[in-house]
Amino acid sequence: MKGTMFTITRADGRSNAQVLCDFVGQNDAGSVISYDDLSDVLSVGSTKQFGIKDVQSVVNRAGSIIGRVHKRTFHNVRGVGYRVAKAEEHLGISEERRSKASRQLKRGFEIMRDLRLDEIKDPEVRKFCEAQAMVFSGLCYAVASHEKRLRRIENVIDRSIES
Repeated sequence: MKGTMFTITRADGRSNAQVLCDFVGQNDAGSVISYDDLSDVLSVGSTKQFGIKDVQSVVNRAGSIIGRVHKRTFHNVRGVGYRVAKAEEHLGISEERRSKASRQLKRGFEIMRDLRLDEIKDPEVRKFCEAQAMVFSGLCYAVASHEKRLRRIENVIDRSIES
């Protein structure tokens, strides 16, 4: 994507993300939309046929737009497509994403921590890798501390509700 400009190829001038956003606005919460249906919607007015990977890419890019415009999010239905999440499901979906992000951050730190710095010949690259490992370490510590604090607060709230 670096160095290339986005070129609109639809006659109506809409991007793939906008087409998807408009389509989601026509669907109720809880609706399941198949990959085939999404592919058909995205292919209308375009010179491209959209496969599953293409649909997934557009869904990922359009997620924030769909959230802002329609206050909706998609939840993947493995092997089928996506479901337009109900409002009460957003909290669970966001928690799932937060948890995955936390694991990915930890894994990123582990990768940099376990790097064989002696195999890196360029001293600048070696310094950068060392610095990156320190950044990951700090981020992991900050996130873990934040999560621990949130759990304590949630426990206090839960106990006050039970009383």
